[in-house]
Amino acid sequence: MPVQARRRNVKFIGSAVAALAALAVVNPVTVGSAHADPDSPKVNLVVTASCGRFANDSVPNKVTVTTATNPAEKKSKTVDADDESATFGALKFQNIPKAGTLSKVTVVCEDPDGADDSFTKPNVKIKRPAGDTLTQKISVS
Repeated sequence: MPVQARRRNVKFIGSAVAALAALAVVNPVTVGSAHADPDSPKVNLVVTASCGRFANDSVPNKVTVTTATNPAEKKSKTVDADDESATFGALKFQNIPKAGTLSKVTVVCEDPDGADDSFTKPNVKIKRPAGDTLTQKISVS
């Protein structure tokens, strides 16, 4: 291919990329963004748990959440933590009533000596978040 033809191709490709970039600025595409539907029973629950109540350098490694309205929809998550506090990524609930529901949150704390401790926090409210998010954040300790 002659040098001039290659230069034209490079100029054309560069112009096309610039045009697409300008279009994206003027009309951004919102791929992957989710908007909460107040009528949807879906809630993503993010739990931050602390094992500071135990004096033996325990770290949280598992959280289990059971709802009062649908005990069969029990969700668990594990994490490798190095600190007495850890955040567990979204536990995805599919059937949270419009008024919300009470839940029981159980945290297992791993002891460096091998003796695990655990605690349960009853009556934790899970509710459909307001606005344009599906995520509710809670902390237990």
